[in-house]
Amino acid sequence: MFFSRKVRTSVYLILDALLVMTGAMLIVLAYWEVQHAPVMTARHSADVVFEATYPSLPNTKFKVDSVTGNLEDAFLDNVYIGKRSFEESEYGSGVLFYSPMARFIQHSSQKNENRDNAFQHFQSGETEPLKRKTKYDNNNVFAFYGPVYAISDCSDCAKLGVPDYKHGDLIGVHEVIYPVSNEFADLARKLLYALLVKIAVLALTGFILFPMIRKNESDRKVFAKRAESAEKQAVTDSLTRLPNRRYFEESLRGYLQEFGKLDQKVGLMILDLDHFKSVNDNFGHDAGDMVLREVAMRLSGVSRDHDVVARLGGEEFAIITPFVNENSLLDIAERYRKNIESLQIDVGAAILRPTVSIGVAVSRPEIDDQKLFQEADRKLYQAKNAGRNQVAA
Repeated sequence: MFFSRKVRTSVYLILDALLVMTGAMLIVLAYWEVQHAPVMTARHSADVVFEATYPSLPNTKFKVDSVTGNLEDAFLDNVYIGKRSFEESEYGSGVLFYSPMARFIQHSSQKNENRDNAFQHFQSGETEPLKRKTKYDNNNVFAFYGPVYAISDCSDCAKLGVPDYKHGDLIGVHEVIYPVSNEFADLARKLLYALLVKIAVLALTGFILFPMIRKNESDRKVFAKRAESAEKQAVTDSLTRLPNRRYFEESLRGYLQEFGKLDQKVGLMILDLDHFKSVNDNFGHDAGDMVLREVAMRLSGVSRDHDVVARLGGEEFAIITPFVNENSLLDIAERYRKNIESLQIDVGAAILRPTVSIGVAVSRPEIDDQKLFQEADRKLYQAKNAGRNQVAA
């Protein structure tokens, strides 16, 4: 049965209307996706950087020295050193610390409305990180803010004539900013004009364009995760999950520079497991790995918050501990030695009781990081030659 021309015309009009509506919908969806892709990418990237720097790095906590009142932690000399390469690769990005308090002006970035509002937000009692889209220098950015609290009272604020603060008080905010690129938004406007002219073509090609945009966004997330994972792997020992030698060397240089400015000493301990080769030879490498992991856990467990405990390689570990003199460093090293000596590790075939030899050295103005390491290393061999399971200084 054939339809009349009027019916056929009506059907064609309905199909055309559906085609136009479909095309218009695809235009809107494509425009929304491309318009929001840079925003979502910036938010995700800012989130990755924020989580990586607040404060997930090994041994990174916001600390305030109870004597000098200065920030003295891996945050300043590791996160902020590392963030320079991030800023160079992503123009307009930043990882910053802001405080309106006079005690921390030397560490604070410049005041602006966003940072001051974030500080006031946390002053009201809020503790959850603040995440918002805003503008810096007329550029759209995503800005993440987290509160920074003091963990000790200010001991010399009155003497310096600056406002006092107590343990637990808010002293500043940690800020991560990441730019929102406008490239995709500009592209979207050009595409919209072209697609409106050829809406019928859009109805067909939109099914290809939209998945491509989605795939591009998915690829960016994968690349961001891979970059984050690679950065962590580059400074982490895979067996013990301690910082590796690269992280240790960068930290030692940074500690000596920062604490040298404060005229404070930095202690270095190098530890070596005694007769470790016999563990591998007699019980296998799995047993040896178990011993290394247990020792690493014990070292981390008894270390102070601002100490850096790292695995240098093999059975050798190192610990950076600031604010010590020779006598106090010897006491600390002896505490580490006794803690390791008390371990009892069941490897199946036997209960192993590992011991360590420790060489220690304290920084002096005339020596650099390499000479300090060599000095502690020489003391380590003295401890081994003297019979092992002891501290040499």
